[in-house]
Amino acid sequence: MLCTILARINSYCLTWTIVSAPLSIKWDDDEPTESDNKIVIPITPTPAIPQAVGIILILGGLLAIFSGGANLIEVFSDEPLDPTAFEPLAQQIRTSGENITAEQIVEFYDNLESQGYYVTLGIFETSAGICLLLGGFFLFRLNKVGVKIGALGGGLLLIDALLGAYFLSTSNPPSELLTLTLNILQGLVTMCGLFCTILPFVPLMFAGARQALERQSEKLRDSEPVTFTHGSTESE
Repeated sequence: MLCTILARINSYCLTWTIVSAPLSIKWDDDEPTESDNKIVIPITPTPAIPQAVGIILILGGLLAIFSGGANLIEVFSDEPLDPTAFEPLAQQIRTSGENITAEQIVEFYDNLESQGYYVTLGIFETSAGICLLLGGFFLFRLNKVGVKIGALGGGLLLIDALLGAYFLSTSNPPSELLTLTLNILQGLVTMCGLFCTILPFVPLMFAGARQALERQSEKLRDSEPVTFTHGSTESE
């Protein structure tokens, strides 16, 4: 009888222990995966940014070619400078208290030409304009190579501005007012050079614009060349 009572007590204790124990259910779907830890934001290509940059580079290239062409025309022009054309400028300088003649102004510009001022600036500005035109065209067509070509054009403008400042600093002008306009012009060219050097890299700073350039580059790489033989086309 006593053994029966003890057996029942032990069974009750075991049952209470099992019931009071916390239940832990683990599902297979609760395991963390790498996709749950990453938030993927889709990037939409934005071709408008590189195309806008391309248009600006094309306009800058046209201005650079116009300026460089004017300098080259000045070099290859056989007509000597007319002192009477510089008489109003000489009169304005004389009103500021400096004694200068139109002949001295003509001599100053002739010295600049003999030093290679106009031909150097003409070559660099024309070359920079061509690079800016090509870079702008490629960027407008969403071709990534336009970034490098456009930046090269901006770099040539910077070199042009530095060389122009060097020529003016080594010249001996009869009046500082003569070089004032040219120095202001070189300052503007320097700013344009910096702007045109940085501008082609702007599309690379935006994910959408960068995606548009990379997608177009992938399309160009994936396109297969086609050869024409005897009136038929064959894919290489």
